Amino acid sequence: MPNKTSVMHQSFFSKGVMTADTVIGLDYVRSVCYIIRSSSVAFCAKRECPDVSAAIFFNRIPETHMKIISTNIGRIREILYQEKMIKTGIYKEPVEAIDIRKFFVAEDTVSDVRVHGGEYKAVYGYPSEHYEFWRSQYPDVKMEWGMFGENITTEGLLETDILIGSVYRIGTALLQITEARMPCFKLAAKFGSNDIIRRFMKSRKSGFYCTVLEEGRIHAGDAISMEREGTPGYTIVDDVKKRERDE
Repeated sequence: MPNKTSVMHQSFFSKGVMTADTVIGLDYVRSVCYIIRSSSVAFCAKRECPDVSAAIFFNRIPETHMKIISTNIGRIREILYQEKMIKTGIYKEPVEAIDIRKFFVAEDTVSDVRVHGGEYKAVYGYPSEHYEFWRSQYPDVKMEWGMFGENITTEGLLETDILIGSVYRIGTALLQITEARMPCFKLAAKFGSNDIIRRFMKSRKSGFYCTVLEEGRIHAGDAISMEREGTPGYTIVDDVKKRERDE
């Protein structure tokens, strides 16, 4: 017998394949949907589910648990690194809200537009869940939200679950996941440790870049909801592994 029940009042299979409008076990739903996802009639694999987040059915965190913890922006700073002065925009600080534009976050600055910002890296997100891990690795480093240069610090979006191409509504903005973040030497400069680059890659805690489908405003505390699932079987972690092999 199912150990947990949930009232399902959504017709979540399109084209009359199947409906769910009864009291059934949530674990059972997840099992059934996992099987259906692998079949040729899987509606979510075909992205034909406009009203129900695939995250709920595919053993991902329910979208009600996905939210913005902090919104962060920064200005260009000059810092000393390896006996040279360098410019960086990695120093972000929390603000009440951020305005998302097509190729950038308003009032935020990046020092190297070749590797940050632009169409496919307009917004950088980083999971708040990783902060505890990094604080244990670098106990002498003060870590506040925005430490990794992220524009949005999230809850409930992890690299093991995020699929490349997934589309999320956050505040009034619509963002699509594009790729994992590959760290550069400026992260080492901020941490005061060259070892952070190796650890960052090895940890698979890369965060994620987004392209902007619809401009809008994001506040700290805003919910995150999935509007369309991305490429099945290709997560942010998979992207990190692939790019490591390619280098």
